[in-house]
Amino acid sequence: MLTVRSSHIVYFSGTGGTARVARAFQAALDSRGISTALTELNGPPYPAVNADLLVLLYPVYAANAPQPVREWLAVAPAGEGRCAAVLSVSGGGEVSPNTACRVYPARRLAQKGYRVLWDSMLVMPSNFMIPYSDALCALLLREAPRRAEQIVGNLLAGNVRRSHPLLWDRMLTRLLGIERFGSRMFGKQLRAGDRCNGCGWCARHCPRGNITLKADRPVFGDRCVLCTRCLYGCPTNAITPGFGKFALLRDGFNLDAIEARTAQTDDFPSVEALTHGIAMNGVRKYLNEAKGAPANGQTNQV
Repeated sequence: MLTVRSSHIVYFSGTGGTARVARAFQAALDSRGISTALTELNGPPYPAVNADLLVLLYPVYAANAPQPVREWLAVAPAGEGRCAAVLSVSGGGEVSPNTACRVYPARRLAQKGYRVLWDSMLVMPSNFMIPYSDALCALLLREAPRRAEQIVGNLLAGNVRRSHPLLWDRMLTRLLGIERFGSRMFGKQLRAGDRCNGCGWCARHCPRGNITLKADRPVFGDRCVLCTRCLYGCPTNAITPGFGKFALLRDGFNLDAIEARTAQTDDFPSVEALTHGIAMNGVRKYLNEAKGAPANGQTNQV
């Protein structure tokens, strides 16, 4: 058994999926009487992290942890033997090369003196290239709290789950790290069209402070991390990318709207019907995992 009186969830979220997972973990920990702090990585200054359990959560960007997470890891305080869990979130699930996306954060936390007891993947609706049906999105959104309960239960029971990605995936993750440089170019090429009304939503909500207003028009800098929050969140749909538009979902991405449309729906098609095709293998496996089984792998007892 693991004795945990306090926990701290540190997370980065672009379009809201990981933020929802973070709140699900907060609820699972709070329900067990564990005092839980929540910190979103929107830049320094960062609050102290000295809880019994650290939960690090982030979306997968090009098979890696996003830049805000890497920056925080560089300045994170010493763990002094405290426990940690590293949890990634993606639309595709635990498939190559994403299986290695937790290697660097787990290693950095271990170097700082944390005992990394758990690492695994959670799946949320995709906001990149492949649009998911409302039914599939609803199933994933409803699975997040159950998966959080499952993982928290495993942690407090003293179970340990560490993944062992293939060498090929580790190599691809390193290679795809070049995305961090491409995202800066992507951000510089963003443009606000004629529909922009100067409301400033994009500047207020950019997690990197990459957008400023000049004469009521957005000006885009070079600190973009390709989170797509401004592209999907702009109230007038005025922002467009200079390149890479093919990767954006044509009908936008709004989790609140999906939940509203599916709130009264309880009868869904089968998982197989919703996830047909090789590109959906990871999502299909995730949803078909037996309820109550260890998430994404085998566990050992401490």
